[in-house]
Amino acid sequence: MIRGILGIHGVQNLDRLRIGVSSRFFGHIRARICPSPKHNTQTPSEDTSPSIHVTERQVVTGSPQKPKRIETEASEELYSSDGRASQSLTANALKSSVLALKRKNVNDLSLKTRSVTMPRIYVRGLTDNRGRRLEVIKAATNVTFDIQDDSDCSLIVSLHSFSRAEVDAGYALLASMIADFDRSLVNIPVSSSVLRLLIRHKGELMRRLTKDTKTHMVLHNDPQPSITVFSVSPEHTGRCVTRVQTYESNRREIKFPAYLRLGLIGKGGSNKEDIEKKTKTVIFLTVLGSETDTLCALGETRENVDCAITMVEQMIVQLKCSAQYIYQSSREEGLTRTIPIPASLARLFTHNKFEILKTVEKVSLAVVVLEKPLVSGKQALQVQGDVRTMANAIQALAKLIAKHTESCVQIPIPEAYMSGIIGQEGANIRKIMLETQTFMTVEGGKSLVIYGETFKAILAASEAVSLCLARFQNLTARLSVPEGLYRQWVARSNGATLQRIRNTTKTYIFQPPNSKDVPILIYGESRESVHAAKSTIAKIMEAYILSCQTVSFPSAMRSALVGKARSGLVEIMDKSGALLVVDLSDRRVREQLIYVYGLRADDVNGAVALLNEKMAKLKRGEERLRYNDYE
Repeated sequence: MIRGILGIHGVQNLDRLRIGVSSRFFGHIRARICPSPKHNTQTPSEDTSPSIHVTERQVVTGSPQKPKRIETEASEELYSSDGRASQSLTANALKSSVLALKRKNVNDLSLKTRSVTMPRIYVRGLTDNRGRRLEVIKAATNVTFDIQDDSDCSLIVSLHSFSRAEVDAGYALLASMIADFDRSLVNIPVSSSVLRLLIRHKGELMRRLTKDTKTHMVLHNDPQPSITVFSVSPEHTGRCVTRVQTYESNRREIKFPAYLRLGLIGKGGSNKEDIEKKTKTVIFLTVLGSETDTLCALGETRENVDCAITMVEQMIVQLKCSAQYIYQSSREEGLTRTIPIPASLARLFTHNKFEILKTVEKVSLAVVVLEKPLVSGKQALQVQGDVRTMANAIQALAKLIAKHTESCVQIPIPEAYMSGIIGQEGANIRKIMLETQTFMTVEGGKSLVIYGETFKAILAASEAVSLCLARFQNLTARLSVPEGLYRQWVARSNGATLQRIRNTTKTYIFQPPNSKDVPILIYGESRESVHAAKSTIAKIMEAYILSCQTVSFPSAMRSALVGKARSGLVEIMDKSGALLVVDLSDRRVREQLIYVYGLRADDVNGAVALLNEKMAKLKRGEERLRYNDYE
């Protein structure tokens, strides 16, 4: 009977029929096509009731801000176990039932959205503990969140769901949480020392404080040091504020002579770190004076701060009884001497955190200080101590200076290849120094001076520099470009485009200064990188040259048109995006030219229009002045 109603292939088509409906409608569909058990007259072994196979598939929408939609597909099979038709049900009836149910509930499939604007600092409260608060709202209301920037101080949080009730419930929870944050928000002005106490050891104290008081904290250092504290409860915020004020009240300061500063802090801050670790405090210098310094200590408890100050006082007493105190007394009696040194040796002494000077101080028990550069450009070493220690220090320094002055080699380097020898951030020269155990300085940008303890090390370093220079010279390409256009292109982008080409191709680009005939030089570590940099610059220059236009103007109008420090042309270039180059080959002619370059024809045409407009305005001004003079 079903074959007669559905046609020849009706049963097969009905077997493959799939209709996408919402899962909530399957109960209605099953009631329509499945008979009730009390009306079923067949035996259980001959169960011929139709079966519905339900599958789900995910459909991801185009917008990343919308949640995923779940479509459910139903497959009806109207066959018994032996493969024969079991019921009389038309396909049209089944289709009409499903379509009616979909039309009735089509409004439930539309996305509902509500937004909340909140201060930016509240993000820490929402996303703290890996977004625990947001996860609670998601689990309770089945909504999704989207956070976007509104301004420098606020954010917009959007809630999405297919149910208006779920969106309203999530909006109510989020608004209640923000209202709790507003009620408990407190801003505390503090000193910079308290901020340093909170952020020490990667913010260990700040994390422990917020965890104990169940609050959230934001530190501010501009324009004045302050702390913003908020929580879901004003009581939690009050406990946090009390703890912070306790840190401020536990502050203690102590003054000591300035010449004890290095001994008190220790090498690399070792003494200070040792006291901080033992007393669980923060110690730092607040005032650096010519005669006395001020040391400040902060901690969680008053006992820890008092213990730290006691340890500092004991260390000050010990330092005053040591050689440091004797050296200061000798200095007051005039036992100090200044030794002039070359500027290159000054760089040698400052290398590796003054390692050489520290070695001299350890051997001679004197104080050696590198003074600031003099007006003449020379530098000097100041030695302080008693007669015996100062003599030992001067003797050690004299041997050291003589050794490095005699065992040094100066290698002339062309100016174009100096940046390649040094490398990006000094990588190449540091590698050679590390491999050969030498020290190198640049003299005037034209030569490289190599210092070393042995002549063998200096020879190895000079050979490495020569090989590097020869490799760069063999891998050098030359490119002729318009001098004015190239310089204006580099200056227009503050060298950003050229630096990007250098970084991507790992090459070095050099143009001789004040030279129009010599082309730019491009060199690098490989021929492929040099060719890539050369082709990139050539394409950019070619694009500029092909779109070039010229604008003529009277020479008398040059100062007014160009402006002071090319301000007039810079304004036009900012508006149009083109490059303007003034032809200065012959200033005696009555008409001069401005070359207009651009990567797009619209930029060039816009710059030409702005130039013509400005020249017309200047001409009208001149005519007005002439008319006033005539009257």
